[in-house]
Amino acid sequence: MPAHPDTSSSSIPPKRGGGEGGGTITESSMNSAEGSAAQMAQGGDAVYARTFGCDLTQIFSPIQIKKDPTQASNNLPSMKSSATNTSESGSFTHRSTTGQGLGGAVPYGEDLDPYFSLVGSNGDNLIKDQDAGTVVNEDDDNPDDPELDMHKAQNITEVRTVGIKGPALMSGWGFDMADKPVPSKSSGPWMNNPDFNDSEAISPDNPYSIPDPNYSKGDTFLFSEKLSGDRSKWKSGPIHLLWDEERQVWSGGLPMLMGVATSDVVAPEDPTSPTEFTIEILRHRSREILFDEETNACSSAEDCPEGFTCNNTTGYCEQETVTPFMPLPGTPEEVTLKNFDPSMSQKLVTRNRERTALDPDWPDVNCADVSDCANNANLTGPSKCENGKCVEIPPGAHNWLDNPSLVWVLAIKMNYVWIPFYIGCPPECLTSEHCVSLYKDDPNFEELPGVDSPANWECSDGECVFSGA
Repeated sequence: MPAHPDTSSSSIPPKRGGGEGGGTITESSMNSAEGSAAQMAQGGDAVYARTFGCDLTQIFSPIQIKKDPTQASNNLPSMKSSATNTSESGSFTHRSTTGQGLGGAVPYGEDLDPYFSLVGSNGDNLIKDQDAGTVVNEDDDNPDDPELDMHKAQNITEVRTVGIKGPALMSGWGFDMADKPVPSKSSGPWMNNPDFNDSEAISPDNPYSIPDPNYSKGDTFLFSEKLSGDRSKWKSGPIHLLWDEERQVWSGGLPMLMGVATSDVVAPEDPTSPTEFTIEILRHRSREILFDEETNACSSAEDCPEGFTCNNTTGYCEQETVTPFMPLPGTPEEVTLKNFDPSMSQKLVTRNRERTALDPDWPDVNCADVSDCANNANLTGPSKCENGKCVEIPPGAHNWLDNPSLVWVLAIKMNYVWIPFYIGCPPECLTSEHCVSLYKDDPNFEELPGVDSPANWECSDGECVFSGA
């Protein structure tokens, strides 16, 4: 535990006019209960009424952190290993997973580990050049000789540090869940009747609430005038964080992601049998380069290809209409969502409104790599090699840059399950020709006569309606 502070005291701003609004934080009480008791005994009840204190165990708690979290002790407060949610295919949990797109979709405990994260590590998971100077630690090279100096040991496998004890208490001013100031100048136009007789029924002669004579219109949108000088008005209570057992973190709220659907959203029969669909996660692009054309130097717009203009500040080509979001470079991140809503369904629609489902009659062709598919004359369209087989890439397959999905999705993780918070409903068609492309190979339509003729389809309010025989 940290060293005890010197015996002293610090004053809280006193309440104007005296009374109990101020007080003294007794730091001597942090040294020992005896010291606190002795100080209060000198002044009796008057001192106690204005004295607050605790030992450091009320603020801090010990934590064991192992380089290998699976070896964490069950007999000590310790950081345990996390378990990546199987529905996620993201870029986090680097220590537990290898390869891009094989980890979590949001930060896990091991990503935030201040000692053994891969962020800035020396290749052995220990963060190098860190500012932690003095921490109780164990070195595998000298297991019987624990150290305090983090820069002395070469093979640290365990640290024993101190964290904030929870539930942590906070007292202060700020804004509430409605973004209104707290403490406010007034709580409203009504106040409790100090003369209310609870032995009688509420009536005009015995009102529970009466008008507040100090209230003025708009007071609930203004801070209290005694904000800084009277701490008795401050809001005080525990900090409410949520423990995430999978991620092994205290979370400030439920994780959320945004992206686009990459498969059909199918309605379940009932909420007890949810269906699944996938989304591709989109991240804030910032200044990341998406297009090779953005590396072209230029002096005017004529130096840039169509769809790009010359940025006079950087001297490089940039999109005329900047795409604000992008998937992770390389292997895009993906999350599988569960749909519990029997009233919710949405067909996958991409910008070109071509067929997105796989061709059921696609030839069975073996492959070792994508070249075996690209050079195969029996294949009727683009394909990829997946699990030793050439798999069709439908003409309407989602591609964020060339042919993005139009189904916008906001996802939230609740009860350890990713579910849709919002699903967009773009029109699946603009013309009857779109309907032919989308449905001619659909198992529910492919056997119907005339399914491949636009004359037998109608695009009505953005939805395809088959009018054929």
